[in-house]
Amino acid sequence: MTQSNSNFLVLFSFCKVIQGKEKSIICDFQKGKIKFIPNEMAAVIGMLQKDTFEKVKEQFSADAEIFDSYVAFLLEKGFAFFTASKDNFVPIENSWCSPEVINNAMVEYGFEQYDILDVLQQLDRLFVKFIEFRFTKLTEEDIPTFKRILDYCTSSVLRSARVYLPYESKAMSKQILDLVKQYPVIDCAIFYNSKFNRLIEKDEHQTFYIEQTLEEITKANVNRKFLVNNIEYFHEAQQFNPYYNKKVAITAKGDLKNCIKNKAVFGNLHRQSIREVVATGAFQEFWKVTHDQIEEVRDSELRYNYVITNDLEKINDGNYKIII
Repeated sequence: MTQSNSNFLVLFSFCKVIQGKEKSIICDFQKGKIKFIPNEMAAVIGMLQKDTFEKVKEQFSADAEIFDSYVAFLLEKGFAFFTASKDNFVPIENSWCSPEVINNAMVEYGFEQYDILDVLQQLDRLFVKFIEFRFTKLTEEDIPTFKRILDYCTSSVLRSARVYLPYESKAMSKQILDLVKQYPVIDCAIFYNSKFNRLIEKDEHQTFYIEQTLEEITKANVNRKFLVNNIEYFHEAQQFNPYYNKKVAITAKGDLKNCIKNKAVFGNLHRQSIREVVATGAFQEFWKVTHDQIEEVRDSELRYNYVITNDLEKINDGNYKIII
């Protein structure tokens, strides 16, 4: 529909404008595009979503050229369209919910300290959908237990799992990999402490060989250049912390944390159940720390695209700072 017989210029529902302190962006979640725009343009887009096109245009009679360039940009990039009745186009509801008590778990295990199958049963009762296993060791003697872990994962509510494994030798890694490939629930295997870096992709299964140690992996944080352009993530990031929300980490000693690398310990498998610990307000504090509350990113137009994996420290008035 052209401008001549239309009253409104409306953003497509899968396009969202996020304003920062210095500039703004348009996230096109359907096409996976992020475009930077001036804050002035973001303000104009907001006006266009409320009033008729002509009414908004009249307010920019002195800056008609700039206004026309904004409109041309929105149409050319496929972010907006003209319509005679914007009421027919309902915006996507800005909400996020998940039925799982815990949907993401990180489990560090060295074939001692605690009963891994009991842990998996507890996580299953919490409806965990994804587990990242970090094995601190895996010898020939550990293979039967490792197989029982994989068997349980296959019969659980788990949708997928990732395994970090120590690289011992070419023969041992092949033996482990041949076993892992029998279990489609494991979508990725990473051998750390390798003497080389390599990625092997076969039959929708990824295998990484990396030179990093497990300690280096544990301490690492996601680079700020990595961005998520996903509407579910966008909605979650406004209400919760998308990295910490509904997540639990279990160390090799059985300590329960928000994340393996974090300092705070909220309980231990030998004294409490996982359900008891994750239900506490102290454990869930980071779940509710949105990116709007994190000092280093709250003014950024990309705040709902960032993955903040750092530990956090409360500073004042419900705000937090990133611990480097």
